[in-house]
Amino acid sequence: MKQTVTLDLKWYETHQNNSGGHFYVDDAVAQYVLVQATSAKEAQHKMEEITESSGNDWCECCGERWYFDFDEEDGTDSPVIYSTPIAEYKAWMKGCIAKLHYYTGVVETVEIPKRND
Repeated sequence: MKQTVTLDLKWYETHQNNSGGHFYVDDAVAQYVLVQATSAKEAQHKMEEITESSGNDWCECCGERWYFDFDEEDGTDSPVIYSTPIAEYKAWMKGCIAKLHYYTGVVETVEIPKRND
């Protein structure tokens, strides 16, 4: 018997701290990382796995590279960066990238344009 399952998916966002004066960018992470999950707990677990191999380093002046502690109210219906829809967000520096981790396992790379100010 074929069954259809409907999931209520939310997006959870974190950004990478420029710890030590550089960003890690690879197939999984960039300046911004967003994960689609069914709950804050699941998003937390997925984000820990995603960022595990991309540096948990820190420096005294900058702090830890990654910080996330998701609550259910942090989840959004569509991808946002700092509460701004990703298609409208402008970064403070040139060359910023977001990595979107869909629930299905697909990872999308989105280039974030620089602000004009």
